Amino acid sequence: MINENISFTITNSNNEEVVCDIISIIPSPNNDNESYILFTDYSLDEEDNYYMQYAKIIKNEDYYITDIETTEELEYVKDVFSQDLINFVSKIVGDEDGK
Repeated sequence: MINENISFTITNSNNEEVVCDIISIIPSPNNDNESYILFTDYSLDEEDNYYMQYAKIIKNEDYYITDIETTEELEYVKDVFSQDLINFVSKIVGDEDGK
């Protein structure tokens, strides 16, 4: 856990509780009561990179996480995150160059 303000616990497919950290929150373009999150439990994939998971946050009286249901939604989340990451890196590189 990096920061308790961005952490939450899920139950994985082995019925084990796992602490996850949010990497990014992306608003839904169509629904004010939905957002998407990218998160990790710090497990590694076959290339030793952190495994990132994607989910939808639904807000009713409370918040709950559910799977992203369509390919279009997943592509939207990946595209927005990629652009956000490019912008972030560009800003850091620009700042280092004195821009």
